[in-house]
Amino acid sequence: MPAKVPVTWKAEASGALSGVAIHDGSLIDFHSSATGQSYLIRNGLSQLVEIELTGVSEFNVLRFWQGAISSEVFVWKLAVVPPHLWAVADGAWNTLFEGRASLEDAKIAAARLVQTKPEAFLFQLLCSYGGAFAAICDNLAIYRHS
Repeated sequence: MPAKVPVTWKAEASGALSGVAIHDGSLIDFHSSATGQSYLIRNGLSQLVEIELTGVSEFNVLRFWQGAISSEVFVWKLAVVPPHLWAVADGAWNTLFEGRASLEDAKIAAARLVQTKPEAFLFQLLCSYGGAFAAICDNLAIYRHS
């Protein structure tokens, strides 16, 4: 079995994840449990990249189907999620609460999360085809399989 090599990553001011290539990758495996999630992506260079979320307290998966093509990953500490994100239809907050709460209730729930877990992450994986994922998690790790 290939070794998992940790990848150093950072989130740009926009929240876009840098340090790992996932654009136009194939989401080949997705696991979710009560407290964690993992996403395994074969990127355009045929490398396997795994994104692992632990301490997941909220999540939503939208329109997920087999053969999903990854587009972008966004990550913010809850304390610094930009307010303009609410105006973005497929923004992370809207993805997290779609189908679960009205916009007003979603904003109240988000404010409560920011207040109680400011160091937690808001994670979002967007796919060009095949889904959108959002989660609140305590930790995020990325690995390259070699």
